[in-house]
Parts: sequence; C-alpha cells; structure tokens
Amino acid sequence: MVERILKFFLDFKKPEYRRLYFIVFRYLNITKTFLINFKSLPFSQAIKLPIWVYGSASFISTRGSINIDCPKIIPGMIHLGFPEDIYFNPKENGLINNDGSITFKGNFIACCGYNLRTYDGGKLIFENNIKLGAKVNIVSKNEVHIDENTRIAFEVVIIDTNFHFIQDFETKIVENSVFSIKIGKYNWIGNRSTINKGTMTPNNLIVASGSLLNKNYIKDIEEYSLLGGYPAKLLRSNVSRVWNAETELDLIKHFKCNNVNSAKFPSLKLK
Repeated sequence: MVERILKFFLDFKKPEYRRLYFIVFRYLNITKTFLINFKSLPFSQAIKLPIWVYGSASFISTRGSINIDCPKIIPGMIHLGFPEDIYFNPKENGLINNDGSITFKGNFIACCGYNLRTYDGGKLIFENNIKLGAKVNIVSKNEVHIDENTRIAFEVVIIDTNFHFIQDFETKIVENSVFSIKIGKYNWIGNRSTINKGTMTPNNLIVASGSLLNKNYIKDIEEYSLLGGYPAKLLRSNVSRVWNAETELDLIKHFKCNNVNSAKFPSLKLK
C-alpha cells in the first residue's frame, strides 16, 4: 500500500499523469459506476469497481450479462465514456443496451458517445487492450469479436446484422441477415468506417477512413496491409502502424525539428 501511494505522488509530478487524474476526477460518474458494477457483476468482482463510467450514460437494458474474463481484475480497468477524444464533447452521452452478453478480457476504453448494443442473445467480446474512439457504434445479434491491441477511431459502425431479409427474384435465394464479425489483433480502423456482417480481418491491418468492410478478408489479404474504399480493397502491402508510444514521440520530435514529409528509419521499433 505504501508503495502504491508513493508511486501515485511520483506519477503526479509528470504532466501527462496530472492531466489524466484531472480527467478522472472531473468526469467520473460515481452513481453510474456503482450501478453498473453491482448490478452486472458478481459481488467479488463488483467490490473492486473494475468498470468506471464517465459523463452521461444511459443503461437502456441490462438484462444480459457483463463478464470480465481475465486473470487479474483491478479498479478502473474498463473505462466507459472516457473523455479523451479531443474532437468531441466529453459529456457526449454513452449508451448500453445489453440483452445478450458483453465480455471483457482485459483493459478496455470506450470514449464518449459509445453505443454498445446486443439483441437476441448477441455477443460482444473484447480482448485485452482495446480502445474505441468517440461515438463508436457496435451492434450484435450474433457475435462481434475484437481481438487484442486493436484501435477503432471515432464514429465507426460495426454491425453483424441487416435486421431484415432480402430475396433474389431470379435465384429465389434468401441470405441470412445475421453473421458474425471477427476483427484481428493490432487492427487500426479509420474513422467513419463501416464494418458489416461476415467481416473477418487479418492481424496487423490498417483500414483507411470512410471504408466499408463486408466480407472475409483473411483469405486474400495478408497481414501488414492497408485496405480502403467503398467497398474496401487492398491499397498497400507491408505497412504497419507505429504502436510503440516512445517511438511515436521520437518521430514527432524528428519531423518537427527537420520539417520533412518522410524519412527512412531502418530499425524502427513498431510495438
């Protein structure tokens, strides 16, 4: 306990930590935090307050289950409505309508305006270290599975159902209106993209802003690719987002000091 208190004060000296603590204490919704923990989790988990809710939040339905499936459960490992996305009002209302199940397998952040919905036993599964930007909408009537270390930018829509059926007059075929979605590890989904039913993506994928994904891309698209378009197609191969925070800071300094558009880095640390 003494070590934790000492670490808190040492961290507080750093500007980035002071900003983080300010955000937490200013926007944390104590009432909704206690409500969702003790209404949705077993008491042994709820007492640790692993879910923190920020700003306005509407829990339309909590008939379904919320599960935390990871070896260690700690306070504040799941953030709903975190007011970090600078493009939106931090008080943007978040919403959960859960008639199925939502499973968290590690750290999770959903920025302000999140919309998480399950219907008819649908499942949302979030692996470790997932981050959703502001106003991300995820709807499931089957299963939406997002693998670890994936980032989804603001106003992305992920939906595994058409809700209604369509028949082809010539073939008389009716396709299933519901089909699961699987997003791979280390995916970076650009803002305002749409991911429809049946989508499967490989690991280490970049999706350009405003794209439409609507099929299994694992069969034809290799890892470290860039998809883009409406519908999406392969734009580039052998590319990766720089995930390492220290490397990203070094790159910011380099380009700011040298005023160039690009530079070669043979041994760049990506993760």
